[in-house]
Amino acid sequence: MSEEIWKPVTIGDGYFAQRFSVSNQGRVKNHETGRILHSAIWPIPKAHLSINGYGIRYSVRELVAHEFIGPRPEGYRIRTYGAPDDNRVTNLYYLPFTAAAKAAAKEAA
Repeated sequence: MSEEIWKPVTIGDGYFAQRFSVSNQGRVKNHETGRILHSAIWPIPKAHLSINGYGIRYSVRELVAHEFIGPRPEGYRIRTYGAPDDNRVTNLYYLPFTAAAKAAAKEAA
């Protein structure tokens, strides 16, 4: 297992960077409490980030990809190489939407 690296959450306007970090191992942490957030699992792991009543729900893979791969290009989707709930950066990549739709259809068949 590689070393766990943490980066502040800068997705959106960076509003959550002061409180939350995401790791290359697919975990989200609250700076104030030091706790690792438990994510809702179905259909893919999601984390609800909230400060002073303002909150938004992101998929954990979206947070990890944004911070470690870079912002998602327009027209692209986040895909996994393996299990859909494995949010480690080594399991994530961007794929054009049309190719992602074809890959999803192939997996469903």
